[in-house]
Amino acid sequence: TDLEGIITDVNAAQCQSIGRTREELIGKSVEIYGDDPTRGATQREIIEATRARGEWRGEVVNVTATGKEVIVACHTWLLRDDQGKAIGLCGVATDITEHKRAEERVRQLANEQKAILNTISIGISFLKNRKLQWVNPEFAAMFGYEIHEVSGVDSSQFYANEDDYLRVGKEGYARLAEAGIYSTEALMKRKDGTRLWCSITGQAISSQNLAEGSIWSLQDITERKRAEEARRESEERLRLALDASNSGTWSWDAASNVST
Repeated sequence: TDLEGIITDVNAAQCQSIGRTREELIGKSVEIYGDDPTRGATQREIIEATRARGEWRGEVVNVTATGKEVIVACHTWLLRDDQGKAIGLCGVATDITEHKRAEERVRQLANEQKAILNTISIGISFLKNRKLQWVNPEFAAMFGYEIHEVSGVDSSQFYANEDDYLRVGKEGYARLAEAGIYSTEALMKRKDGTRLWCSITGQAISSQNLAEGSIWSLQDITERKRAEEARRESEERLRLALDASNSGTWSWDAASNVST
C-alpha cells in the first residue's frame, strides 16, 4: 500500500482469503479488509503503528466479501527508497482462524472440566510417581488441608498405615499397567490425625506409560463401614445369645409351607 493504506498491489492468496478479485482491491483502502476493534487491531491502527515504529505485528479480524470472519496474524513494515525515505507499506497475513477456534475449544473444555472438578463431591487427585500434582477442592477438604499444602506431597501422607500404601503401590499400579483402572478400599488419615475409610479408584493416563501419571478418586465411606461393622457386631451378639440359650431355631418357607 501507499503510506495512507491505499492498496497498490496484492497477491492471489490474499484475494482468495478475502474473497475479492485483485481489481476489487487495487485502489481501495485496506479498511476494505474489515476489522473488529474488540478482538484485534483496526486497519487504521496498523497503518499508524507501522508508520510510527517502522513495523507492526499482531492479530486482526478480516471480513470476507460474504461477511465471513477471518482471523489473521499480520506483520507489516515500512518500504523505503534508496535514500531511506518511506514510500509505502507492505504486509504479510497468515490465516489462523482454525488455530484460534481450536484454542477457544480447548479453553472452553478446560473451563468445563475445572467447574466439574470444583463442584463434584468426590476427591480427585492427579499423581506422578505417587506424588500429588494437583487436587480438587473436595480432596483437600476431605483431608483437612488447603490445596496449596498438598502440592508435591507423597500420597503416603494420607494412608493410616504403611501396609495399605505399599499394597496399593504394588497391586494397584500393576493393575493400572494391565487395564488402566484399579479400585480398592483403605483406611486413610486426615491432617489432624483422625481416620476415615475411603473407596479408592485409580486410572492411568496411559497404561503403556505410567510415568505420564494417573487420576485417583477418593470417596469417604466411613459411615458405610460403621454401619457394616454395627451389623456384624449385632449378628455376632445374636449368634452368641442363641448359642448360650437352650432355644432351638427354625426357618419357614412360606411358598412351600416347609419348616426347617
